[in-house]
Amino acid sequence: MNKMIITLIVSAFLLTTFALPTFAACSMCGTKPAATEKIVNKECPVMGGRVDKDTPYTLEYKGKRIGFCCASCVDAFDANPENYEHKLEKVNKQQKT
Repeated sequence: MNKMIITLIVSAFLLTTFALPTFAACSMCGTKPAATEKIVNKECPVMGGRVDKDTPYTLEYKGKRIGFCCASCVDAFDANPENYEHKLEKVNKQQKT
């Protein structure tokens, strides 16, 4: 029983240390490192959290690169962007003033 618990702990550590960062920037799942296009928002349109300029959690929407605070926000936005579009418009207006 103790060997099984230790194995699970070590496996979880290895997975979070080495595998998950690889998936965070996976182009197959819609998230990409912000490298070529500038992110147009500083606030996550889903949760309202701060978005760093070099966040790996981005999505292209209507020709613009949108940044998010985490991967789950990318998924939520991608599933139903119309729910969050008004937040993007509000943020863009605030940033212009």
